[in-house]
Amino acid sequence: MAWLEPLASHFLREIQADLVNVSACSVGLNMHKSWLFATCFRPLQALACICEHPRGSHEDIRGTRDSSGGFRSRASAEYPDILAQRYAQQVKSLFHQLLGRLRYLCDLQSSEALFQPSEVSSLRGIFELWLQSLPGPRQVSWSAAEGQPYCLEALQLVSALTSDRDTTLFPCLLSGVPTGFDADIPLSNVLVLADPETLRALVEEELEKGWLFEMDSLASAQARFGSKLAIGKTSIVSAPGKKPRLVVDSTVCGTNPSCLIPETFALPSVDDVRECFPLRMHAGKLAGFALDVKSAHKTVRVRPADQGLLGVTLPSADGSGSRYLFYQVCPFGANFSAIWFQRLGSFFIRTLHLWIWLRHALLAYVDDFLLVQDQDVIALSCLVLACCAMFGIPISHAKLQLGRSIVWIGWHFGFGSGTFCVPLDKALKLKRLLQEALAGRHVHRRTMDKILGLLQWLCKLFRSFKPWLQPLYADANRPLATNHSIAPGDWPGLALFLSDSLVFVANPPGTAIAPGSRLLELAIWLCPAKEI
Repeated sequence: MAWLEPLASHFLREIQADLVNVSACSVGLNMHKSWLFATCFRPLQALACICEHPRGSHEDIRGTRDSSGGFRSRASAEYPDILAQRYAQQVKSLFHQLLGRLRYLCDLQSSEALFQPSEVSSLRGIFELWLQSLPGPRQVSWSAAEGQPYCLEALQLVSALTSDRDTTLFPCLLSGVPTGFDADIPLSNVLVLADPETLRALVEEELEKGWLFEMDSLASAQARFGSKLAIGKTSIVSAPGKKPRLVVDSTVCGTNPSCLIPETFALPSVDDVRECFPLRMHAGKLAGFALDVKSAHKTVRVRPADQGLLGVTLPSADGSGSRYLFYQVCPFGANFSAIWFQRLGSFFIRTLHLWIWLRHALLAYVDDFLLVQDQDVIALSCLVLACCAMFGIPISHAKLQLGRSIVWIGWHFGFGSGTFCVPLDKALKLKRLLQEALAGRHVHRRTMDKILGLLQWLCKLFRSFKPWLQPLYADANRPLATNHSIAPGDWPGLALFLSDSLVFVANPPGTAIAPGSRLLELAIWLCPAKEI
């Protein structure tokens, strides 16, 4: 019996469990039987009852069979209604309607937090009690350093308790992460102005959040940061149905090329989701849960000495001059930003694998997480949101998804049927872009880039389609050309007028080709070979 297993016995001793006996006659059954509950939840003691009737008063069903030939004791395995109602009455206070609240918020796409501050305090108290049960002194600090939301000291303690391999992550996060300008990003050991109003509003929002700070002048910045000073460009990324996002170009000022990133990370694709369906040794119905970390890159502080490399300039509102602003968090657009949250997100994945425990699949695409699990238990696993609230991990509550159909990394996954498809909005977007490209004789380079981006995304599934993109890439990267006709007799001498880089050094006779023009393509080649 499971009660006699050493693991079960050890667990019951550890939690100092009560053994609550409930006789069958106390719940309206006339049989010689009782149920035994092992629990550390003290209110269940109210169920305790022993049979006070004389011996032999109740029918003994052991070893007897019913009219169908089955053992009568099988029917007693199901709790009678009276016992089930009494049990539910005692334990309902444990659930706080959290699962119903979670489903309600997901369906409503509400930005309201799942846990109230008082509940977060209770969760932290439970965590502290658990720490006290471990050997050795364990102190936890729930403070969050200025400029970032995480309870880093508490997370560092979790990292130590789980023997996480990325031992350099939290020392860097606590002191501020290096940019790699000095080639000093430690290894993780886990290997494999078009819209000035909106721009100013986004900058002011980031100033209020403490992600940016402003300096009086460029001279002040030079005095503070010395040789580690670089001023990049800001731009706005807008997508239909999404809020505008401020992006920093740290390439033009030389920051990105100068930062040495010692590792790269592999990100999951649609194939990875396909390969985890169905779950190993599981025949039940599956569901998915998706969550997104809010402003993920900007939750990581940069080392103060490197903040001068993350400067941007913005025209003042009155036009009198320029404002100089510097990021003290990792901005979206710097090449080192992704690796730091990728390392932090990888730590979250490794830890959640341990905490969820029940059979599941868990993937992360930078700050987008996907959990796949049996639909009957996934709502309980979704309460990893409690861990997020406890450790200060900011969640985009309006983007939470829970159910048998999930949209993740651009694909629509149906875990109930084991299918996936291109979402309708992406299909309509591709159709609109193709119609725009075919509407006239000329097409904008930006339209071609958008088409190629969508087709490259589709090619993650249809890899054999990739070679057919070559003509589109050629058109997108080729300058606008002019067609010239050459008499057949002039073809053999054409190579004499070309340099090694296929630039015309002189005007071929009988043509209007100007010197300095570049040869892009030939419909036919009848002249001697030209080595390039």
